[in-house]
Amino acid sequence: MADSEVLRAEKFAARYFETKAVRFCRAEDALLSVLSALDLSCGGEIIVSANLCTDISAFVRSREVKFVFSDLCHGSFVPSQEDIVAKLTDRTKAVVVSHSFGSLCCFEELSEKLKQMNIPFIEECAGCAGSVYFSDGKILRPGASGIGCVIEPEFALICCHDEAFAEKLPLSDSVSAANFMRRQPDFERINGRRKLAGSKYRLLIHENALLPFVSFPQSGSASFASASLCPLCVRDRDGLKEYLASRSISCGTQSYAFENTGCTVFEKLKNELLLLPLGTEISEAEQEEIISHIKYFYRDKNCNLQ
Repeated sequence: MADSEVLRAEKFAARYFETKAVRFCRAEDALLSVLSALDLSCGGEIIVSANLCTDISAFVRSREVKFVFSDLCHGSFVPSQEDIVAKLTDRTKAVVVSHSFGSLCCFEELSEKLKQMNIPFIEECAGCAGSVYFSDGKILRPGASGIGCVIEPEFALICCHDEAFAEKLPLSDSVSAANFMRRQPDFERINGRRKLAGSKYRLLIHENALLPFVSFPQSGSASFASASLCPLCVRDRDGLKEYLASRSISCGTQSYAFENTGCTVFEKLKNELLLLPLGTEISEAEQEEIISHIKYFYRDKNCNLQ
């Protein structure tokens, strides 16, 4: 991909994500690229939301910086802004939050507070390309409050609201820029299709009286439109996953970067989390079959389902 085409991709993405500058990179490099560009002095602390998926342990150890974990809001995978604020100290060098499963949250108030304290704010927006959320009548995109790492399986882009900071980042990777341009026309179509599929799952779960055996974690300011899998919190997660696998239904679980964070809400939710298929081509009949098997599983366990 020629330099001129990379530049065209950067300009297009900057307009699309309503930010001053972007850089393209491999998905696994996004967060580390941002942290490397920051001035992280020895003996400082990084506040990290417990649901972060990117493992940055080795990098942080190399800078002799300490992790401080922040919890999630009750019953959700949305980072708790109150917990973050409570853990801010004069040793805090950066704050990193994660938008799980394409769920976007408004961090404008927190971002403004961190800006006043001169603390960099980084949003890991995994699976959020093409998503939007609403705040005070405004439509906002990923990374609107801080430095946003918008991560897809085939590429990542870093949204910078400070052009001077963007200059500290590595040059865009041409393959990642090409993958973005190839995917761009499909963002809205794909997200719309996934949103419909997620709504169908919700309807089927209510119709089949599966609550409270199955529930959806709250999603903050947006739906799970960009997620490739539909997140549920379920009783006996491992048993249900094995049961569905025996019926050729492949469900996922989420791997997180950190074990034993000490965050009560997060530790409970991660052990209940099951990810149902939410591909763009999944049919309503296939979704109905999946939910019927979930119903049979709990009925067979004498959960008082009809």
